[in-house]
Amino acid sequence: MAVMTSSLIVSLIDRVTAPARGIAATLGRLKAAQERNSRQLDAMRGRMVEAAAVGYALAKAVGAPVKAAIEFESAMADVRKVVDFPTPAAFKAMGNDLIDMSRRIPIAATGLAAIAAEAGAAGMEAGELLAFTEMAAKVGVAFDIGASQAGNALALLKTALGLSVADTGALADAINHLSNNMAAKAPQILDYMNRVGATGEQYGFTAEQTAAIGSAMIASGAQAEVASTSFRNVGRALTKGEAATKSQRIAYKTLGLDAVKVSKSMQKNAAGTLRDVLTRIKKLPRYMQAATLSQLFVGQLEIQAVPLPRCSLRR
Repeated sequence: MAVMTSSLIVSLIDRVTAPARGIAATLGRLKAAQERNSRQLDAMRGRMVEAAAVGYALAKAVGAPVKAAIEFESAMADVRKVVDFPTPAAFKAMGNDLIDMSRRIPIAATGLAAIAAEAGAAGMEAGELLAFTEMAAKVGVAFDIGASQAGNALALLKTALGLSVADTGALADAINHLSNNMAAKAPQILDYMNRVGATGEQYGFTAEQTAAIGSAMIASGAQAEVASTSFRNVGRALTKGEAATKSQRIAYKTLGLDAVKVSKSMQKNAAGTLRDVLTRIKKLPRYMQAATLSQLFVGQLEIQAVPLPRCSLRR
């Protein structure tokens, strides 16, 4: 009886565990298949990401030159609006020259075209355009200002003073020299010169002398606008001659000078005349200096900052 019972129990166990083992085996196979699928999906995702990265890089590689070409074409269209080229070939050659220039100067071809457009808008002829663009681009880099800003400022200065491209470049070099040796930034001096550069010539000053006087006032703390106003009023006072006011005549008399003689002297040696007037003022008793400056130059005390005895203002 015990043997039969034991056999029955074993039989029952086999009947129960056999399906269980089958189920476990099936589950094992399913898990293995799932793991294989996961590995395949991970690999597929990796390939998709890699393909997307390659596609993006390819799009950038292809798209960047296309975008640059479109932007340059648009910039050259602006040049064409303001410059009369003799032939279509001349216009195309200009574009090619600007692209070549961009390989020598750290400014994009679109920036160079912007300079050319500013020059053309200021009335510059096509024959001067390339030389001016290269000069202005180098000045823009030296002054740390934008290409279009450099082109606009230098084109206006060139036109106002009637300078050649070479002379404009020489004046820019002088401004850069002043900026390197005084506490006045080149863009500030350039701003000041665009305000009074031509006026300075009317008073008898060279462009370099006008720039030196302005840089001294800017270095003393005056803004370009204030410095230009002071320079303009000082020039008017020194060239008034017979039109000098009563207070100005009294100031001249205090200095041992005559308004008419000073006016005539300005056309012969403006820098020397201004130097002489300021030197005489500095020799007055201290309590009279500010009053005489204000009386003569109508309150423009900024001019006293000009260190004329040390300035190289050659005519």
